[in-house]
Amino acid sequence: IMFDKNYDDGYIYAQKAFVALPELNTDTALLTSNIYSNISTAEYRKGNIKKATEYFNKAYKIYNIIWADDPELIENKSMELRQFLAAYNTALN
Repeated sequence: IMFDKNYDDGYIYAQKAFVALPELNTDTALLTSNIYSNISTAEYRKGNIKKATEYFNKAYKIYNIIWADDPELIENKSMELRQFLAAYNTALN
């Protein structure tokens, strides 16, 4: 997996976004989970699979809470995780 400076820059901006959020609550939960997801993608593209998985799991936990009443959305995120893990396994081999 190749390093791309844009992902590094994106990671920095995502970290700054966390500082700007007052706290995790119902108004900021979706934004927070999306930031975690974006950081996960940046880490994955940089080749930091362990960190990518960590951030994806954080995002996924929040998605499960905020979309508890919408199983289809949760299934879509679950499929995204399975695809992510399959790509991870392929990258290792």
